Amino acid sequence: MKLFQKITYSATLVAGLLVATSCEKGFGDINSNPNGPTLLPPELLMPHGIKLVVNTIWGGSLGQDVGAGWSQHWARIQYTEIDQFNFTTDVQDTPWQNLYIEANADFQKIIDLGKAGNNENYQAIGLIMRSYAFSQLTDIYGDIPYKEALQGTAGITYPKYDAQKDVYARLVNDLKTASDLITTKTVNKDSDILFAGDMTKWKNFANSLSLRLLNRMLGKADSPIDAKAEMERILGNPTKSPF
Repeated sequence: MKLFQKITYSATLVAGLLVATSCEKGFGDINSNPNGPTLLPPELLMPHGIKLVVNTIWGGSLGQDVGAGWSQHWARIQYTEIDQFNFTTDVQDTPWQNLYIEANADFQKIIDLGKAGNNENYQAIGLIMRSYAFSQLTDIYGDIPYKEALQGTAGITYPKYDAQKDVYARLVNDLKTASDLITTKTVNKDSDILFAGDMTKWKNFANSLSLRLLNRMLGKADSPIDAKAEMERILGNPTKSPF
């Protein structure tokens, strides 16, 4: 009986050691969720961010409700608060959710990934689209967080608000940076659902958006930058700054 107990104990001990060894080997891989990636390449982030911005501005709560709805270009048959010019919570909050929280998070990540991968064109696209989204946000809400925005992972969860005039000035600076960054490096054409990887069109977009913002600052006594000089910088050199 004692011999049987010893054999059983030894077998159990060996089996336990084998199980422990096999569990330790590759244990972390076993518990990794293949459907929950922790890192995405920029080409997978671009379509979502671009589509969300365009849909929000030209459709959705801005393009459809505020734009075509408030101007009475069409009328609703239900949820008719818009037709009565009622500023609902949904109309107020949705642009912020779509542009600031979601789309600009994509564009900031594209900028970071572009820097990490030494791809200036991804950095430029991220900057241009982020600037476009921020330009719409400040048009809608006035003063908004900008200098400290999109730094939640760095611990800034309550960013300071910047005056609209300062946001405009920073956007113009970022768009100049983006235009100057553009090189002959390729980007994924399928992921660029706006210009199909045509970086000349992205440069045109950056400078045209700059002119649009500068035109709003032109002649303002409290403008943080010389809007006229900045416009002349773009208009005077269409080869370097096409628009």
